[in-house]
Amino acid sequence: MKKSVFLCLLVIGSLVILGCNFADVVDEPVPEPDNNTSADLIPATTPVTPPPASVVPASTPVTPAPPPVTPPPPVTPAPPPVTPPPVTPVPPPPVTPTPPTPVSTTPAPVKAAPAPNPVPIILDGAASYTTVKGDTLADIAAIRYGGSNIYYFPLIRLANTSIVDPDVIKVGTKLLIPDLQRNLNNAGAKAAIRDDMISVASQYDKKGKTNAAAALKNLASRLSR
Repeated sequence: MKKSVFLCLLVIGSLVILGCNFADVVDEPVPEPDNNTSADLIPATTPVTPPPASVVPASTPVTPAPPPVTPPPPVTPAPPPVTPPPVTPVPPPPVTPTPPTPVSTTPAPVKAAPAPNPVPIILDGAASYTTVKGDTLADIAAIRYGGSNIYYFPLIRLANTSIVDPDVIKVGTKLLIPDLQRNLNNAGAKAAIRDDMISVASQYDKKGKTNAAAALKNLASRLSR
């Protein structure tokens, strides 16, 4: 701060001194020229001040531009490692114990006794018949032997050993229908018919068909005479 003040004062003082000297120069009289000698005198030539040479600034060295810097390619970070989800063990399906098969206390149905040996039955002159739905041996006997001889159906059973229950016959079964009179005239065939009547009567008693069972027993008794 003090240095700045001092410089300012120095400049002001210099200007004051120069002003005084300039005033003294102006106040001096200019001498008049002498006419006699004007021809002999070569007028003073005013020095010509050549114009200042233009200063050509030194050429600034051209610095070549640096080559463009290519930025490195962006670095893609590696994906984080994939952690597999924990494997939950699957428990085995529950084993349901199989309940034991209940033992039925219902007595087994009584099977009809097989027909006796049909050898004594005479099949000469036997007819054939194909059963239809709803047929029983009694119905077939009534058709073939007549309504009054309906209970002679054990003779048909003796000729067809595949029939066990005279009331249950598969539809479409082909049956042999023996000649009734020929078999009644033969002692062996007659005895076989009587025995099978008693067997079927026993079946009917168990099935609750008491009237049919009684009729078979009466007819069997008559054949024994």
